[in-house]
Amino acid sequence: MQGRTVVKFVHGEAHELDNRWLVPYNRALCIKYDCHMNVEDCATIRSIKYLHKYIYKGHDRGQGKFEAENAEENEVIDEINEYVDGRYVSTSEAAWRLFTFSIHGMYPVVRRLHVHLEGEETLQFDGNDNIDEVLEEDRTTTLTAWFESNGQNRDGHHLLYADYEEMFRYGRKAKKYLRRVRAQKGGHTPVGRMYFVPPLAGERYYLRLLLNHVAGATSFEDVRTHENVVHSTFKEACVSRGLLDDDTEWYKCLEEAVTSFFARQCRRLFATILEFNIPRAPFDLWSTFKSHLIEDIVHHQNTHYPENLRASEAEMENSALWDIEEILRNSGRSLAEFHDMPMPVDAANNPNNVTITNGRIQL
Repeated sequence: MQGRTVVKFVHGEAHELDNRWLVPYNRALCIKYDCHMNVEDCATIRSIKYLHKYIYKGHDRGQGKFEAENAEENEVIDEINEYVDGRYVSTSEAAWRLFTFSIHGMYPVVRRLHVHLEGEETLQFDGNDNIDEVLEEDRTTTLTAWFESNGQNRDGHHLLYADYEEMFRYGRKAKKYLRRVRAQKGGHTPVGRMYFVPPLAGERYYLRLLLNHVAGATSFEDVRTHENVVHSTFKEACVSRGLLDDDTEWYKCLEEAVTSFFARQCRRLFATILEFNIPRAPFDLWSTFKSHLIEDIVHHQNTHYPENLRASEAEMENSALWDIEEILRNSGRSLAEFHDMPMPVDAANNPNNVTITNGRIQL
């Protein structure tokens, strides 16, 4: 039982009721609007689904069937064919639509903003279009238009990419930002929203991160610039601005692992760190622990080959890189996604008489 209880008699039978029989409500709202209002505490993400399910569940529907008035008792009735499933339109809804009243409203206006690397704009074209003509078309996006507008108007240099719609609007036909001359309908300021970019997207992810902190940029190079230093990558610019955490966590993780794990297990752990996390400097992490990651290869060479036939340290490191690359490929990833990590090379034609297949030393 929950809280106070009340005994009600229904058809002469006593029923004990408690708070479980009550629907949450707001007394003030019920009195003001003279109707019942269900009130819930929106404390979890599930509330979003609850609020929107009635909007997206579709139109009201009605079910019915046809029956013959003088049907004989032994007559076979095909219930499937006689069953009707259709949309139900009430008198109030019909009148509302006949008077062409608004069905719904949405505010404020949301502008989707592109996020792409230089020269990697998204092109939309028909399969029958001439590819040369498609490539010659104007590829201006909201991002490149923002750069151009910042170069021509200093009034918006204090605004971030996502906030630029407050003073300027993007003209789809003109493909450039135009100064707003009047307020939006209802006085609501438009909202800019950049497309989502997952962390695994690499440089594009770091570009999006910078666009949330750099205002008044006039080019991609300008976005990479911090304290008068032009960084070669967007990731380096994020590090310079302190937008990324350092790799202390991964150093501690590997330091603990190399004391108790075999080299093969450490290589798998290293690949896992690359696959599911974003090390700030993966090459430095590799350089620090590569001697531990090739221990089994070194041991195999020292115990099975004379000194003049042993693989070089570079070849053993290459074999370890191939092992890490294979682990990543099983998950659809590659070392090539990490710009500062060395890629394994094909060492099949090595000068030493060492058994190597696709760059991997056979243990």
